[in-house]
Amino acid sequence: DNLAGLSINGQSVPVAPGPSASSYVFALDLPLPSLQNYPVSIRAWDHAGRSTDASYILNLSSAIQLTLLSPASGSEYVVSGTDYTLEVTARVLGAATGDELYVLWDGAGAMLMERLGDYGRAMLTVAATGGEHALRIEVRRLGVLQATTESRVTFTRDEDVPLEVVSISPENEASDVETTTPIEIRFNKPVDPARLTMSVLQTAHGKIFAAPEPGADIRNMPGLALEEVRHERSPVAGNGQNLPGNQAIAFYPSEYYAYGGTVMVELALDGVPLFHSRFGVRTLPTLLSGVLMDSDSTPLIDMEVSLFEIGRSARSDKDGNFQFGYGEDPTSMLAPGRYRALINPPGGDARFGSVERYIDVDGPGATSLGVFVVPKLNPRVPYQPIASGQGVVSLALGDLEMDLSGATLEFPDGRAEGLVHVQLLEFRELGHGVQPGASPEFAFAMQPPGIEVAGVAEVTVRLPKLQGSHNYVQQLLERVLLLGLDARSLTLVPIGVARVDKTQNTVVSEGALHLERLEYVGVAIFAARQIHQEALAAYAAGEISIDELRSQLAQ
Repeated sequence: DNLAGLSINGQSVPVAPGPSASSYVFALDLPLPSLQNYPVSIRAWDHAGRSTDASYILNLSSAIQLTLLSPASGSEYVVSGTDYTLEVTARVLGAATGDELYVLWDGAGAMLMERLGDYGRAMLTVAATGGEHALRIEVRRLGVLQATTESRVTFTRDEDVPLEVVSISPENEASDVETTTPIEIRFNKPVDPARLTMSVLQTAHGKIFAAPEPGADIRNMPGLALEEVRHERSPVAGNGQNLPGNQAIAFYPSEYYAYGGTVMVELALDGVPLFHSRFGVRTLPTLLSGVLMDSDSTPLIDMEVSLFEIGRSARSDKDGNFQFGYGEDPTSMLAPGRYRALINPPGGDARFGSVERYIDVDGPGATSLGVFVVPKLNPRVPYQPIASGQGVVSLALGDLEMDLSGATLEFPDGRAEGLVHVQLLEFRELGHGVQPGASPEFAFAMQPPGIEVAGVAEVTVRLPKLQGSHNYVQQLLERVLLLGLDARSLTLVPIGVARVDKTQNTVVSEGALHLERLEYVGVAIFAARQIHQEALAAYAAGEISIDELRSQLAQ
């Protein structure tokens, strides 16, 4: 209450009464260095000569923001040799243009960093000594410290780190692995490949595809043959390879892993087991292949084969080959069953028609579907409209007349009318199989496929010339056989009988005509031999059914 004087670090300081009783105010400039402790001693005394002392430590913090970006604090490195080089990066904000950045390792060897704007960078080479180390960054202004930050990093000597496998591909216990998949193993550090021994073994009891004969023609192959295999930890032939950097090795099999088998990988270091893994090989796939050609045996390129009911499709290659199942994962394999295949669907190659065929899948294995013939459309034949109940319509430039008065049509899009293309094809040009014993000499083919017919239809066919003449017509027997596409089997079967009109060079349907679909109206002349004429007449008179007629013709 009776302050007489005040000194700071021995220097007398003027004081003045403060805003409240027993309070005083004073001011003194002190030369505080940045980031260093500065001791302050204060003595106050009264008029009676009594005094009081107080001591303080002041530290002036920096306005500079300094951040060590790399290496991050706590980083660990495996080192070898005598030296190791670290890339050190720091960010500094608020520093003056002339301020300098230094990096220190374990408090010594200050190295000037390259400063690029708000960043500093240095390649610091230090002794490769194991243990924890201090990495410090300093900002100095005219040699005076302005800011600092520090982190700790740990060096572990390579020889003190046990060799470990950090990854393997395929992974341990993987499944559905392809039969040619290479094996790759990666380590936590480089290793001399001479110290490693790798064994690849397989256990399998099942079937594999046998190699085809050299030069075999896929068009004449029923499918790849299967052969039985039995492996019990049998070695897999292949080649091992050390990858660059000596931190990974790979195994490339020179033979297929057996389908459905288990592959075991065993790795030893200096003869001592180090690591083992295993994976399952995919099951035997379902493979389908076929060839698309025109009637002249010319391969059809880039033509679609659509399994439209399940949303799958394939395209033919430069040789006309198409495939399903090759290169597909097990979950995409075709399940056993019968599939409708539409070859060259509408909107495809406009030069050719569309053909619908069945594809039978029995299960795993390889099946060759053989050659599918796709008819080439005659550009001189126009598309014509037809409709349910239309009456007599002239098609194929007048060579085919159909009476649809009592017939109902349903096009693939559900309509009862539409445009059709009808042309005359020889037997070799047909895209479907034929019931044995009932092969037609020719047929009228109609596009698009899949037009269904119900009710009564009648046809009249103008017989084509042979070698420029109709002379052969006079030699024909009284009746011929008519054929159409069976909707269940998608093969050409007898659908009725036609009487020969030798004066008009035509044949006219006689009796019921079992026309289920409009793909074909075929005429079998020479299949209607003398021994069959009695059956043809009986059918025309309604004395036997279509099934009985087909049975007699097949005998």
